[in-house]
Amino acid sequence: MYHTLLIQALYRLFVNVFATRRFLQSKKFTLIIVIVQWLLSNTFGLPIFFAGRIRYQAGSRICLVSLNDISGFFYLAVWIYLVPVSLLTLIYAMIVRHVTINAFSNTNRQAIFQRRQQKREIQLVRRILILVTMLIVIGIPYCSFWLHTWCTGLSPPYAERLSYIFIAFGYGASMLYILVSTSKVRNILIDIYNKRYRGRRVECANITNTQAIQMTVQCNT
Repeated sequence: MYHTLLIQALYRLFVNVFATRRFLQSKKFTLIIVIVQWLLSNTFGLPIFFAGRIRYQAGSRICLVSLNDISGFFYLAVWIYLVPVSLLTLIYAMIVRHVTINAFSNTNRQAIFQRRQQKREIQLVRRILILVTMLIVIGIPYCSFWLHTWCTGLSPPYAERLSYIFIAFGYGASMLYILVSTSKVRNILIDIYNKRYRGRRVECANITNTQAIQMTVQCNT
């Protein structure tokens, strides 16, 4: 998830800050970045795996790096959290600074179009920053348990399971936020809801009118 967001951030950086360098926006260059990201995401855990650091935790009934393995946990934390989050923060800071400086630098018609585009980009950056903040927050319980284990030498019971519950809930909430924050998807969901709700209201109105007509006929007879 973090590595995928980093790829999106790089693309936004190339579009906004390095717009004149067209080769950075080409399909070939994007494909190379995606392939590198796939390779890193699928291979960074191999040293831990082949070293036998991933073990079955009887208390939590999960196979993972133990909280007592400080070096192994720190290695995974660097690859999964620290490096992607640090790069994301740096990239979006560069984008926001560039958009803020150049937002009102020109006054021609092309500048008006650029301002609208930059406004959309700022809105997108805000949504992604909110998403990144959510992903950082869901990792706080795991880091708290790790610090507790590091300081006391004792791992709390079911610490791994509770941490993964927070992570799973956070990923679900982040996916829901992506759906809600995407305007096209949100409009489609609203249209589906309105069609079903209005359809039910029409059916209820027809049933009510039919019952009223039947009662009127019975009274007249």
